[in-house]
Amino acid sequence: MENQTTSTVVQKPRRKNKSIYIIISLIAVAISCVFLVGVYSEIQTTLTLKAQVEEAKSQLEVVQQENDYLVVQKEKLNDEDYIQSYARGKYSVSKEGEQVFYLSPLDK
Repeated sequence: MENQTTSTVVQKPRRKNKSIYIIISLIAVAISCVFLVGVYSEIQTTLTLKAQVEEAKSQLEVVQQENDYLVVQKEKLNDEDYIQSYARGKYSVSKEGEQVFYLSPLDK
């Protein structure tokens, strides 16, 4: 027989190394889960705030319309002719010597 050199590589059990990799992987997954929960919480907060902003915008629009109406009413109430017309129509106020007639609505 020939003289052959065969080298045999003896593999050591790598259980220790594998278990360390598994532990590190589990820790990385746990950290990722913590970050994902944080991101989810931030998304929920953002959506809630957007809904609140939309609600506030609609309330602002209503208040601005009411303010515009009140500004117009204020300007009208500074006019004496409007005040007299308003008092006559709303409260049946008459000038001296005038008669006020009430007309009933027509029933069909």
